[in-house]
Amino acid sequence: MALYEVTREVLQGMIAQLDEAGHNHKEWHAALTRTLVCNLPADRHDLSPKAHCECRFGQWYYGGNAEPLRTLSGFVAMGEAHHRMHQVAAELLIAAGAGRTATTMKFDAFANALERLQLEIVALRHELQETLQNRDSLTGALTRVCILPALREQQSLVARGAQACAIALVDLADLATINDRHGHAAGDLMLATAAHYLIDNVRPYDKVFRYRGDEFLLCLRHAPLNLAADMAHRLSAGLAATQVEVAPATPVALSACFGVTALEAELPVEAAIDRAEKAVRSAKASGVPVRTWHPEMEFA
Repeated sequence: MALYEVTREVLQGMIAQLDEAGHNHKEWHAALTRTLVCNLPADRHDLSPKAHCECRFGQWYYGGNAEPLRTLSGFVAMGEAHHRMHQVAAELLIAAGAGRTATTMKFDAFANALERLQLEIVALRHELQETLQNRDSLTGALTRVCILPALREQQSLVARGAQACAIALVDLADLATINDRHGHAAGDLMLATAAHYLIDNVRPYDKVFRYRGDEFLLCLRHAPLNLAADMAHRLSAGLAATQVEVAPATPVALSACFGVTALEAELPVEAAIDRAEKAVRSAKASGVPVRTWHPEMEFA
């Protein structure tokens, strides 16, 4: 199940479950530290190859209550970090039980695994909280209010040479006609279907925003302009192959134009969005699915 399909109530419950699981993990860590420092007998569950499944965090992670989270890449990464942490913890406990002093390498490996798990928990909680607070209720895309902060954050990475980044403005075609002929419920279905397609088919670290009305804005991280244009062509073709039944026995294919531009270090993000708007207008005027911004568009 994708996050855009989850109700606010379920999202709130997921955050509460994650918080409780994090609390249980802290209690486990405190007990492990006490065992190692005070040279106490190890809990047999912590020595088991299934230790990552048997602790309270693991019982939640592998149990049915966490089901809505399983498709999230952050949830998978959190599980991998948790498994690795238990593997190294067992090695420390075995060494302590045999009267051996743990090597600094083993201790550092445990500390690193522990830190990675904590970071994954925080990152997943942030993703869920962001979705809860900033998600457009109709489409599941992030709301317009998130656009400038997100793009400025990416622009700072571009300025440091850490990555390239591009944006694409997506303009759905014929939505006004659909509203007039079949009603606004049909138009809403078109919008939601298009948004879900975009969310499902961009990369996990890209972002889809509802820009206004029938427009979406994509933030494409680690994407120089040529790659972003290729992605826009692929998404355009995918949308065109998607049909929405706006009325009984009345399927309508989705259609959209894309305007693509690079996010530049010295260019205000508002100006980059303006360039994407000019590019999408050029695409619509030319009858092509994708245009990348060109300086000549300033005078069109």
